[in-house]
Amino acid sequence: MKIRNLIGAAGALLFLLAGCSIPSGSVQTQKPYVAVITKSTSSAFWKSVQSGVKAAASEYNLDYTFEGPANEEAWEDQNVLIQNAIDNGAQAIVISAIDYTAPAELIDQAADQGVHIIIIDSDIQTDRAAIRIGTDNYRAGEAAAARAVRRRRGRAVYRHCRLRYPQ
Repeated sequence: MKIRNLIGAAGALLFLLAGCSIPSGSVQTQKPYVAVITKSTSSAFWKSVQSGVKAAASEYNLDYTFEGPANEEAWEDQNVLIQNAIDNGAQAIVISAIDYTAPAELIDQAADQGVHIIIIDSDIQTDRAAIRIGTDNYRAGEAAAARAVRRRRGRAVYRHCRLRYPQ
């Protein structure tokens, strides 16, 4: 549910950013176009994100695409989607990158052309993002450990867990 709110906030910002690029005195005849490029589109998480994007697009009167490669290893395919978004005139790209470095050059090129960049979930090696929405995993781990110690009333915690995510 939180990711939907974050995507909605990002959509609102995109609406404002897109409006800033309209010359004064001109009438906007097309909706701002936002390309949302994810790691994949098949998991429950990304389907939830897609629902949030659809709601934000409706609320803020945006055109959008929601695309991702067939699997979360296909960074080359994701780069093709980024290039397509640039070529199709996206005013903004919202992206969750498969690889930290692989899309960096394309993202910088997009930003050079005035495309607003919003990075969600997985970061990219660029300083050109207008917004980054994600989790600091180190701080999240510290918070989880502190909570575990509080729940144990200061007694040592010797257990560990292994998280498995369905593919």
